[in-house]
Amino acid sequence: MYFILMAALTVGGVGLSFYHWNETASLDRLAEWASLPLYIVQLVGLFGFIYWRRIGSSLLWKLVFGATVLELVWAAYQMAVETSPLFSDDLSFFLAMAVGGIVLLLPLLVALYIYAFRSRVLWVQAT
Repeated sequence: MYFILMAALTVGGVGLSFYHWNETASLDRLAEWASLPLYIVQLVGLFGFIYWRRIGSSLLWKLVFGATVLELVWAAYQMAVETSPLFSDDLSFFLAMAVGGIVLLLPLLVALYIYAFRSRVLWVQAT
C-alpha cells in the first residue's frame, strides 16, 4: 500500500508541476524537474526492497539513500527559510508540514537504508 501511495504522490507531483507550469519561477521549475529522476529511482528502490529483488548494486542504493537524505534536508531548509516560522504566525503550519513529511517519508528512508546497507545476503547471491 505504501508503494502505491508513493507512486501516486510522484505521479500527482508531476501532474501538478504541469498544472502550475506558468505560475512558478523558472529556477523553481528547474529544481522540480531535476528532482523527478531521484523520486523515480526512490520508487525503484522501494520496489526492490518490498519484493526483495536485486536491482543495480548496493553502492547505487547507498548513493540514492545519501541523495534522499540531502534532498530532504535541503527541502526542510528551504521551507524554513521561506516561511521563517519563528517570526510569523505560520509556526503551527510549519510544524504540521514537518511532522507530516516525517511520517510520510520515514518508511521510505528506512526501506532505502535497509536495502542499501543491511541486505548483504541479497547483494552477494547469484543473479
